[in-house]
Amino acid sequence: MMDGDSDNESDFEFVQDEFRNDLDDQDMPRVNRIWINVPDADLFQFPDEIQTFSRPMGPVRALTPDVNANPIDYFNSLVTPSDSASLMELLVRETNRYAEQFLSDPGYDPKPNSRSHDWHETDIEEMSAYIGLILSMGILKKPSIESYWQEKESTWLFQTPGFSAVMRRDRFQLISKFLHCNDNTTYIPRGQDGYDPCHKFRPVLDLVNKTFPKAYNLARDLTVDESMVGFKGRNDIVQYVPAKKSHQWGAKFFVLCESDTGYNVSLELYTVNAYVIYIQNRGLRTKITRVEFVMDLCRGLVGMYREDRGRPGRPRAIAMRRLTERHFIEMIEGKKRKRCTLCSKKIRTWCPSCGVGLCLTTCFKAFHTVGNVSRHGLEE
Repeated sequence: MMDGDSDNESDFEFVQDEFRNDLDDQDMPRVNRIWINVPDADLFQFPDEIQTFSRPMGPVRALTPDVNANPIDYFNSLVTPSDSASLMELLVRETNRYAEQFLSDPGYDPKPNSRSHDWHETDIEEMSAYIGLILSMGILKKPSIESYWQEKESTWLFQTPGFSAVMRRDRFQLISKFLHCNDNTTYIPRGQDGYDPCHKFRPVLDLVNKTFPKAYNLARDLTVDESMVGFKGRNDIVQYVPAKKSHQWGAKFFVLCESDTGYNVSLELYTVNAYVIYIQNRGLRTKITRVEFVMDLCRGLVGMYREDRGRPGRPRAIAMRRLTERHFIEMIEGKKRKRCTLCSKKIRTWCPSCGVGLCLTTCFKAFHTVGNVSRHGLEE
């Protein structure tokens, strides 16, 4: 994200590792402390009555989703300011802008087989699905980006067909190539007045520094923590710290956060904040672990998005799964409709596992039992 020409796998490494390091922190303590002042430890006597910390703590109710809301609602509440563009709108605008600048450069001469020839502008729905796939990579780690889309028979045991069902590998890597958070034309070179080493992602920092403090009332027990965000791209803020076990290469930040819950007040865009508010808001109700929260968030980000490939047919792995797995039909939320992949009727039911619209009666059963199917009929 810091540099559009950086290596894709390096760019995503920090996302995968940061989530993986936090999956073990399953229990979030409740905010409940008592504070006393100790001016001199030698002369201190324990008082008969301890003055409690009485300021409001926890989520700001007016800005917090309903207790029965989904993780995606908590995430959106933290990345959608009331007076400016949301995170997804920001990413869509700047990614499309950079792609246009890159492709219109007179010195750019793409090879005949370059993926850049297939670029078309992204939108909020596609960008949300893209971010959902990135977060999913933090839960299911593989050796390379390409391996998430492998469909060879020799790799059937390790396949993740959900990725190819949402988006083609080439499209995912093309968005990764052009992913941007700021306008390159406003960049001030190093050594000049106004130079900002965080220019590449400054709008994201400004956004979360605005929304994070408003959404949560901090307790008194705070800490300033040194945080190393793993990154191997080309940027002035990248440091090499050999003593670090988690990340030796990356950007070092100082993060103000609540010590008990880990809620970040500034700097780092991170779903742990959404998880903290979710846990605090639900009180004694049934809770979920952090990994379950992230998984639900990924499902919410991807939603019903499936890339329009412009041609009939489905990925080979999906065709195999529809005959062997247990799939269930679901209603499409809102007023949206899909066309049945067999009879072409406009319907409100679909199979989310296959990503296609199917009639509730005969088409759903036929699609999951007949070996060879075409878009407008069956072939025995």
